[in-house]
Amino acid sequence: MNRADTGRANGASIDGHAAVQCISGISDCALYQGDLMHHRHHPRVHRFRYRLSSWLIDIDQLAALNQLTLFGWNHAAPFSFHDADYGSGDGRSPRQFIDQLLAEYQLPIATQVKLLCQIRCLGHVFNPLSVWFCHNETGELYATVYEVRNTFGGRHHYLVADSAPVSANRRHRTRQYHHCTKQFHVSPFMGMGCDYHFVVKPPDERLYLRIRQLETCAGDDSSPHKGRPLLDALWRGQRQSLNNRTLAWQLLRYPLNSIKVLAAIHWQALRLWCKGVPFIRGPIRPEQPSSQGQRYE
Repeated sequence: MNRADTGRANGASIDGHAAVQCISGISDCALYQGDLMHHRHHPRVHRFRYRLSSWLIDIDQLAALNQLTLFGWNHAAPFSFHDADYGSGDGRSPRQFIDQLLAEYQLPIATQVKLLCQIRCLGHVFNPLSVWFCHNETGELYATVYEVRNTFGGRHHYLVADSAPVSANRRHRTRQYHHCTKQFHVSPFMGMGCDYHFVVKPPDERLYLRIRQLETCAGDDSSPHKGRPLLDALWRGQRQSLNNRTLAWQLLRYPLNSIKVLAAIHWQALRLWCKGVPFIRGPIRPEQPSSQGQRYE
């Protein structure tokens, strides 16, 4: 289908009269409208929630997404996906990055990879967490990669290989339980002696990702604080199809979505400081760019 056939100008209309544009080859990409909640338990109780729009992108469908009027792949557009914003940020494409990461852990090349993330809106983006879902040739989810970033430019990838892959026809009711030891300093108000427990449902009509951060008290097994919850986070959303009308409405309604993420991080940090939560210095970048977690039931 060429660009003339897709009716780009009509698809971009948001007046309710133009037909919704159908773009071929992007059926596995979507927009999720939802919210993000954080609840900190220690050393001070602190809770917030805000609206969040998230993208699910099949990394092999980026060229097809260029058919959307408001989208650009590696070039300026109201909404744009730049390879340097994901993976290692060293110039490799998303496909090159994930193929090489999987190979490092002796895992097969994924037939399909979906990336849950934020993308640039009006040139700005910050991804505290992006999630790579890796599927094999039968559609089974066999590996998940959690890409964590801090506001100082560092990033780390936690890879979890699933010993019992999730088949495509069970995804709608299956949640994955993953455990990773914290390897990367993210927040100056949270120490390194922690474990992450992820509960994730591969996105379909709904997005669901829960993270619990537990204190490990490394080197002190007798500590009464060992295993206590420090933080709970919940990321949820409802699926929307990607088309020109959806993106135009998104641009009008949430033009500062990407800036809001970074602004919210700094605002909440100020609130924690005002509550007297200790400031903890740590290495900006981890010793290793990636580490492996495990699945649990």
